[in-house]
Amino acid sequence: MIRLQKNFRRGAIYCTDGYNMHWYFHVNLRSLQWLCELRSAPAGHPNYRFIAQELAKQVSKVFPSFERFFKFVDYDGYELGRLGQEMRIVEKRLARSAMSEKQGSVLGGMLLITGSCVGAGMLGLPMMTGLSGFSLL
Repeated sequence: MIRLQKNFRRGAIYCTDGYNMHWYFHVNLRSLQWLCELRSAPAGHPNYRFIAQELAKQVSKVFPSFERFFKFVDYDGYELGRLGQEMRIVEKRLARSAMSEKQGSVLGGMLLITGSCVGAGMLGLPMMTGLSGFSLL
């Protein structure tokens, strides 16, 4: 490590042997429930999904009465992870664009006419109130 610091001063801070450190944290049941539900979602990284699932399993094993608090923890394994969600988003977007192409002409025409009428009415409002003698004072 000392030899690295002499030759590579900027990169030496990233070369540590403490990458696999054990650490402890204190958490209450509500925070643990939130952590496990949030981090076990399919979009999460597989490593922290596994940790969140194991936390919930270990607490349920030691305190079986707490198992009911972890009912929204996702224990399933997902091969694609976030990629599966991205594929569904693209499919929905394609389906929506195909639907809007079919209905686009009628809906677009209705919005154009409605917008023109409202816009013309708003432009004519100051002239009509001015002619009738409307005053703010």
